[in-house]
Amino acid sequence: MRTRRQSALAGLIPLLAVLAGCNPYYLVESEFQSADSGLAQPEITTTETYRSGFDRKPVIALGAPDRCADNSSAETRGDFKGVAQILRTRCGVEMSELEMAFVRAGYKVVSWNAMRQIVIHEAHFTPIEAAGELGADVVFQVNSLERIQANLGSDLQWKRRFFESDRSGRRGPPIAVPESRAQSLESHVHRWEQSALPPNRMGATTNATVIDVKSGEAIWFYDGTVSEQFDSAVSLSQLFECSRRHTSFCLPRVSKGHAAPEPKRSEGAGAMTVSPRSMDAQDGIYFQLVRRVLEDMVNRFSTGTS
Repeated sequence: MRTRRQSALAGLIPLLAVLAGCNPYYLVESEFQSADSGLAQPEITTTETYRSGFDRKPVIALGAPDRCADNSSAETRGDFKGVAQILRTRCGVEMSELEMAFVRAGYKVVSWNAMRQIVIHEAHFTPIEAAGELGADVVFQVNSLERIQANLGSDLQWKRRFFESDRSGRRGPPIAVPESRAQSLESHVHRWEQSALPPNRMGATTNATVIDVKSGEAIWFYDGTVSEQFDSAVSLSQLFECSRRHTSFCLPRVSKGHAAPEPKRSEGAGAMTVSPRSMDAQDGIYFQLVRRVLEDMVNRFSTGTS
């Protein structure tokens, strides 16, 4: 005849068998951190003339890009002409930003439009000759000034951590999982990571050449890009149930008490946003980027830094 203790143990055996067959739960936390200034190292080329005794405060005449001074992008594509004047005016705002950047740095500046008018109405004048007529020492020729879409970069990484959990999504202690199981978990998390950050961001790029008016020699070159600053932390958290028998089989689960299977985002993406932005908002961001890249160019020309 069994004792009471033996009967209790016998009753626990089926329960233990059920628990032994339960699938494990894991909570995966993924975090992305970056402190990106948005300003890439520009490519600068200098000549011996610039490096040896060149007057660092010359009178500067500004030359606009050919596309900006003559045709808008809509005209180049053959689209309707109603857009042309708007785009041309925006180019004027960009060149005005460059004029102000030089003035803030202490330079005397000949307006880009004043030089352009001489070249347009006096057919025998080249831009360099027009700059000389206006008393300039150098022509700061902007070859391009454009809006671009800049990639975040392939070297940016997410940091993932695995924790023991249960059906309720409780965060337990960190746990090491087999490689095959880790790959299964990461394959699911990767999709949400990609959707948590936009694939690209807006940028402004400019290319310029400085030409000595007297000799016609190109003495300084700049090619630089600035993009939207990304300085933030983004965190994702997701519950998974994995097969006890098949280590490479895991599925996302909804934590008890939650209605959506999507991972929770605990922090935003700083200055960057996944939601669509209006054209006015995009223009505002773009002109802030233009100001940054032009100020960087003027500062490097003035100080001789690379």
